[in-house]
Amino acid sequence: MWKKLYDEIASAHLFAGPATMDRATEAELAALPPAARAFMRFFEVFPARPKHWSFRVGWTGRFRTAPDRPWMPIAAVQYDSRYPVARIFHMKTRMKGVFPVLARDTYLHGRGRMVATLAGVMKMADGRGPEYDVGELVTWLNDAILFAPSMLLGPDTRWSHIDERSFAIAFTDSGRTVSARIRVDERGAPVDFQTLDRYLNDPREAGHPLRACRWSTPIESWQLRDGKPLPTRGSAIWHLATGEFTYAVFEPVAESLAFDGLPPWIVSHS
Repeated sequence: MWKKLYDEIASAHLFAGPATMDRATEAELAALPPAARAFMRFFEVFPARPKHWSFRVGWTGRFRTAPDRPWMPIAAVQYDSRYPVARIFHMKTRMKGVFPVLARDTYLHGRGRMVATLAGVMKMADGRGPEYDVGELVTWLNDAILFAPSMLLGPDTRWSHIDERSFAIAFTDSGRTVSARIRVDERGAPVDFQTLDRYLNDPREAGHPLRACRWSTPIESWQLRDGKPLPTRGSAIWHLATGEFTYAVFEPVAESLAFDGLPPWIVSHS
């Protein structure tokens, strides 16, 4: 999966990075609401420190397609960049423990897409359109919150105070804006991300209509990896009228996390 990911990064021209590294400023951090300032301190985002512009990470965990469907083990890899705003996520699993399923979520050039294939050959799903554009962009925002919040410092982001442990955030790219509410603990570590900017394709409903649905990613705990915070375990949840549907449980692979990759980094790991 890593090689496929790097091939796609290269073909999409996402790996060059900015000409100069942007740095966080006193003014940017001072303008944040209190909970967001605590959040940035938790990630050690300080004035004059370079902002991240990309990261990659691998995952293990489990996934299911509906509340009454069985869990399937998964492995996944992803790459997110800030210049341009982009996300590539590859996941593999085995349906019924036998049939290999490959899924690919992307946000590229302002457009979102979800594709799933059986054995990389037979297409099982191919979602695209305005709802996927919004859903993939807010998922990129979720990734930035959990791994590289300094990518969010800039004119494309609006921050709002909720209370001493919560803030709201809105991010704009390619003419569309997505938003979320973030709750942090006493250290400033994010413990929940909630948004209404994702759309559920429910296979139990006739015609599989897409509809906006509350989506959250609560985080159980955090660890330090080479001095950087890393979630140890989290979940992805749809909040349905019938109750919460946890469809993914994920654990980042600590040694896979890397930031600000340049072409030699891509080549050396391909």
